[in-house]
Amino acid sequence: MKREVVYLSNGKKVILVLSLLFVFNFSIAQTIKENKPKPAKLLPKGIIQTKQNVPNPTLQNLLNYDVTPNTHERNLKIINDDLQRMNPNIFKDLESKDEYDKGLTNYIRSCYWKAFNKIKEMLEGNAPLNLKQAVFEVEHAFNNTFTFDDFNNQIEELLYIAKYINDQPLNNTAVNLSIIKAMSQSNTVPVPGKETTHTSQPFSYDFNDPYGDRDYNNMFVSKLLATNKGQCHSMPLLYLILAEELGAEAYLSFSPNHSFIKFKDERGTIYNYETTQGKLVSDDWVMASGYVNVNAIKNGVFLDTLNKKQVIANCLNDLAIGYTKIFGLSSDTAFIKDCTDLSLKHYLAKNAMAQVLKSNMYLVQFLKLKNKYQDKSHDELMELEDAKYFWDNHNRLYSLIQNSGYRTMPRDLYSKWLDLANDPQKQVKEQSLIKR
Repeated sequence: MKREVVYLSNGKKVILVLSLLFVFNFSIAQTIKENKPKPAKLLPKGIIQTKQNVPNPTLQNLLNYDVTPNTHERNLKIINDDLQRMNPNIFKDLESKDEYDKGLTNYIRSCYWKAFNKIKEMLEGNAPLNLKQAVFEVEHAFNNTFTFDDFNNQIEELLYIAKYINDQPLNNTAVNLSIIKAMSQSNTVPVPGKETTHTSQPFSYDFNDPYGDRDYNNMFVSKLLATNKGQCHSMPLLYLILAEELGAEAYLSFSPNHSFIKFKDERGTIYNYETTQGKLVSDDWVMASGYVNVNAIKNGVFLDTLNKKQVIANCLNDLAIGYTKIFGLSSDTAFIKDCTDLSLKHYLAKNAMAQVLKSNMYLVQFLKLKNKYQDKSHDELMELEDAKYFWDNHNRLYSLIQNSGYRTMPRDLYSKWLDLANDPQKQVKEQSLIKR
C-alpha cells in the first residue's frame, strides 16, 4: 500500500511544532499536578469525637486506639490470675483491695520499665543486639509466668528440627528454606540420645482472637510456641528469631495491618514469605488489598525491609502497645513517650507505628483537658499552653503519618485479603522453591 507524504511549508512546521510543544507541556503539567503529593489536612477546629470528622477514613482507627475500661479490667484480671497461679503469696501483705490494686499496678509498671531498660541497653550498644531476648522482654512484661529458659528451650527444639532437615549446603537460601519447613510442615526427627522419633506439628493461623482483644497473650511468640497457633505479628517474629540463631539473612516487612518476611537467594532474588499461610507470595498479592499506595512504598512504610536493629527498635512499639492494653494512653504518658522516642531514635524514617502511638497519646491528653474545661471553646483552649502543645503535636504527627502513605485496613477486608493466599492462582511460580 502506497503511503501519501504531506509536505508542510516552514511556517506551518513552526506552528505545528509550537502546538505539539504546548500539548506536551500541558500534558506533563497535568501529570505532575495529578501526582503531586497533596499537603496534609490538619484536623478541623473543634474536638474530634466522631469518625466522620477524620480527614482520611483509612486512618480513623488512630482516634480509637486508647484502651477501653473493659479491656483494662480484663487484662488486669488475666495478669493477676496468672501471677496468682505462679505465686499465690505474691501480694499476701496487701490486705485492702485498694492496696492490692496499687501493689499489682506498681508491680506491672516495674516489669515494663525493666523490659524497656533491657531493650535500651541493646539499642544504645551496652548489650548485644538479640531479637530473641528483646521479644522475651516484651512478652514477659505482660506475662511473668514463663522464664527465659522456658522460652529458649522451645526455640531450641525448632532449631534442632531446622538443622536436621537442612541437608543442603549452608547458604542463605537453604537455611531460610529449613526455617520455612520447620514452621510450615510436619517433620519427623530422631530424639537425641534415644532410639525414638518426634513428629512436630506445623504452625497455623489462629482465627480465635487474632488481635488479642480478649487476651493480649494471643499476640505473643510464647503463645505461638505453646499452641502452634499465631498470627501475622507472632509468626514473623518467630521466623526472624530462628534466622538470627541460625545465622541466616532475613528481614521483617510491613503492609497494612500485617507483617511478613523477605529474604534473598544467592542470585539476589528477593522472596516474600507469608508465615501465616506457609507460602511464598508476590508483591502483587501483598498489594492486592488496595491499601498500599505509592507514597507508602516510596517512604519505606510498606514493603521495605527492616534490619535487626530496626526490628528490635520496633519491639519498643510492641512494648508500648502492651502497656496501653493495661493502662491506656491517658494514665502514664511517660512510658509511652520514652518507648516511642527511643524507637524513633534508632528507627526513624519509616516507623509509622511509633508516630501513631505518639499522635494518639497527644490526642488523649488534649481530650482530657477538653473534658476538664468543658465550658471553653476550641480557640479558648488554644490559649492554654498544655492544650495547644498537645493539639499541635497531634496534628503534626497525624500529618506526617498521612503524608507517609501509612494506611490501615478494616478488619473484615483484611480477613478477606488474607484468604487470597489460599487461592493457588495467587501464588507465585517460585512456590516450588520450598519443595526443593
